[in-house]
Amino acid sequence: MEDTFSFQRLRVAVRERAIMEEDGPNVRLCLRTDEGKVIAHAPGVTEGLMYDCDYYFSCAATQEDIYSSIGSQMVDLAIQGLSCNAVVFGFADTGKTHTLYGDGDGDGLLLSTVRDFYSRLEAQSDEYEAKVLMRYWEMSRDAVEDNLRENDEGKEAISYAVSRDHLDRLTIPNLTAVEVPTVEEFLMQLGRGNRTRMSRCEERMFRWHGFVQLIIVTTDKPEGTKNYIRTMTFVHMKGTDRVGEKGIRGEQLREGSCINVGVTLLRAAAIHSLEYREKRRAFSTTPEKHRELIRRSQSFFMECNFSRMMSQFICGFEACFVIGCTSPLQYNESIETLESLQLFRQLRCVLKPIVVISDRGILIRQLLRQEALLGEEVVSELYHSDTAGRPLTEAEEKLLLTYKKIYGTVPRRGLDTTLGFDREAELIERCKTRAQQQIGKVETHGMRTRIFLNPGKTASYEGQWEDGKFGGFGELLRRRSRYRGEFRNGLREGEGTLWIRADEKSPWLRVYRGEWLAGKRDGFGTSWDENGDVYEGEWADDKRNGFGRLFMANGDHLKGEFHKGLCDGRALLLLTNGDWYDGYWAMGLREGPGMWCYVNRQQCLCGEWTKGIFKCGTMYDLPHKKTNEHSRFIPRLGLLRHVEVLELEQRKLYDRRVQEFGALGYKWTEPVIFPPLGAAVSFDDDGEKCHVEVTDVETADISWGLNVE
Repeated sequence: MEDTFSFQRLRVAVRERAIMEEDGPNVRLCLRTDEGKVIAHAPGVTEGLMYDCDYYFSCAATQEDIYSSIGSQMVDLAIQGLSCNAVVFGFADTGKTHTLYGDGDGDGLLLSTVRDFYSRLEAQSDEYEAKVLMRYWEMSRDAVEDNLRENDEGKEAISYAVSRDHLDRLTIPNLTAVEVPTVEEFLMQLGRGNRTRMSRCEERMFRWHGFVQLIIVTTDKPEGTKNYIRTMTFVHMKGTDRVGEKGIRGEQLREGSCINVGVTLLRAAAIHSLEYREKRRAFSTTPEKHRELIRRSQSFFMECNFSRMMSQFICGFEACFVIGCTSPLQYNESIETLESLQLFRQLRCVLKPIVVISDRGILIRQLLRQEALLGEEVVSELYHSDTAGRPLTEAEEKLLLTYKKIYGTVPRRGLDTTLGFDREAELIERCKTRAQQQIGKVETHGMRTRIFLNPGKTASYEGQWEDGKFGGFGELLRRRSRYRGEFRNGLREGEGTLWIRADEKSPWLRVYRGEWLAGKRDGFGTSWDENGDVYEGEWADDKRNGFGRLFMANGDHLKGEFHKGLCDGRALLLLTNGDWYDGYWAMGLREGPGMWCYVNRQQCLCGEWTKGIFKCGTMYDLPHKKTNEHSRFIPRLGLLRHVEVLELEQRKLYDRRVQEFGALGYKWTEPVIFPPLGAAVSFDDDGEKCHVEVTDVETADISWGLNVE
């Protein structure tokens, strides 16, 4: 969206009210144009006062004329991404309401402009995604009323004040903003606001200044990284009145005086602002310096809420159209309006689109930072990984979660159910039925905010309590550890996640996520070791115990049975170079029958291992080996009665194991080999790539499986 619109100062317009034929004898002021000037004179007099203006709408001008001259430009500005506003002011009975809202014969400036804007916005729907909000409020000096917030007795009173927002704009932050995606919705909300305004007007017997504002946010669809923010505001200023001369007293006099004082302060602030800018104009050599000068000149408008809010519209940050309404039946009042227009016309503008990074843009930047921290190689491997592979680190999970928020999916193969951190929400919901608040047990039972557990405030707990102990869902924070999950009897029990750190300045590192029992890891869970190893599987008594998968930092992968933290039983070891071992382990070392396959050499070693060392067995070429390119062919075995020799060595190994394990308090049982070692191994036609698959039905039911490619 480019700023192609030349708008260097406020633009002013004169709107002359049409009168009835019978009012002809009461005419006090005549207006005519001469060479772009408006000349105001009394009836029957040729000479008069000369005024500058950008638009002049005579008594014969129609609402369509005003829209064509001003409303269409406001739509162009808003479509370009620039904020704009129209301020309609003048004394009572000069046609301000008719100019802005129209009548039964046609729409006013507000409705015609808004209709055209929605039409133009719809035409750009293929390029931009738009969100339109509406605010409608009234002001009188320092008082503010929200017309989209009805007067409900049960609602808490809101304090309204003008302040700067994060985009350096003066605004009223507490006002109700409703989304109006269509012009029909806008008209419905406008009607609702008008009804509220009229009911309040009847109560206070005086109208206040009205503000109708559209907040427009558009996002470019191709990239979606930027938001263009602007406002389109219509200000219906209440005309000043000589309330004292009319004999008005009491509360009505006070209300009318507030209107008059607010308008007077606005005029005075504009005069001082112009003087301030004129003295420093020579130093405003760039648009940015000029905008800073305008911002400083806003300090003259701080006398009341009304003038402060109006400074956002007329000081020069927005494209402002000031429409002064006059009446042929009012001479002094109309001249005062024309004089005010000359004052506003001198205020110069420096327009600048408000472009901020969108939510999608923030996520894309966040994703780029996360990718940079992990490194190109790790990210590439992650994006092409399988969901059945290594459990993700916390940094990898956060990266994929950001990716999913941006693109709606993750690039990994398979169904990924690990993202979104939905599990914690499920735990919280599950624990809601526990530790409910009970009368008389406020401090010891139920949900409590964070409390410190020691005088040094190095430990704290936030969450549910059961009979004076941690119970339910909560977060326990200590100097070097953080646990978030379920508790029972004051101990970690259920599902939860544990983080640790080296010191208070170090970041938290996730080390375990899964099931707990009596304060210890027990059940199914995943651990992340300091050396880079990742284990996923069963636990008992705070140690790996049962079926599990161990992903080592060097890329090797071990999956099978574990006991007391060590691999113990049948397991499959897969090396990064493609070689694999299928066999039995004891106390973390290969012990018993096993098969080691050298995939690149296309050879296999099958036999007995003890303490991780091969003791006896047979080495042979794989059936598909055709050449000696990678290794020499193994000659035919020449040993006589080799089967008897192997059986003898196996009996010796068995006796030694019984003795050694018995000394350690263990009973050695010769393993029953099923399925046969390597029975589930197959190769591609070229013999270069092996596949290890589960053939045993019982083993295949294990979720982590032995399915590896």
